[in-house]
Amino acid sequence: MAGEFERLDDPYYPFALRPDAARTDAWKCHLDEIPRSSAKRFLVALSTLWLNVEDTPDFEERRGDLERRAEVILSRFPEGSSRFYANTGSESARLDYYKRISGCSPISVHDTEVGMVWSFHAW
Repeated sequence: MAGEFERLDDPYYPFALRPDAARTDAWKCHLDEIPRSSAKRFLVALSTLWLNVEDTPDFEERRGDLERRAEVILSRFPEGSSRFYANTGSESARLDYYKRISGCSPISVHDTEVGMVWSFHAW
């Protein structure tokens, strides 16, 4: 948030590593590519408390709506020309994101993190 004391000296706060070309390899070790189907489920999981779909009491009632919302986000990224990544470990591509996510490779200075969806358009 603007005005936080941590931001005064570091414009890249809260990221642990500066996102510049020289550190690209340092960032890559924290991320693993996942298929589009996993990205959809991951977006749904990000909407649950502690990334824990299994312990979300009303999940089955909300599942359809949450999946539709994830599809809206994914619709911004053309099928076949977009790549998705997660920081949930080397097995990220095979994880069932509707099961509890037990760990991640942090990329910020905080103990807990918020999922982000980025789109970069070079023009």
